[in-house]
Amino acid sequence: MTRRGDDAEERDKLIAALIRTLKGESESSSGRLSVKAIAQEAGLARTTLTHKHLDLKELIEIYQAANRDRTRNDNTEKVESLTAEVQELKALNEVLAAQVTLAALTYRPSPSLTSVPPP
Repeated sequence: MTRRGDDAEERDKLIAALIRTLKGESESSSGRLSVKAIAQEAGLARTTLTHKHLDLKELIEIYQAANRDRTRNDNTEKVESLTAEVQELKALNEVLAAQVTLAALTYRPSPSLTSVPPP
């Protein structure tokens, strides 16, 4: 918890800053979910979180870990989706290449196209 009894105002500022950041409504920081950004958003020194409000610092770190895990899961899904799309496009490319090859092998120019009248 806190070391001083008069830190309620700081806690309120830090909690409000954390809520704004989580909502994506940061006003005076980078909007990142970090101890430094939350302290900046609250208008307090970083050490306020790292030395006095250790429970809030720990809460921020828990949110950071959860956010990393969610981002990692989102990225995994995107990679799987893009990999499937690439496989589909490769298959389509093979079909189209085969059609072009077949068309080239069966192409017989029309006599009217090969004989050009002199100017």
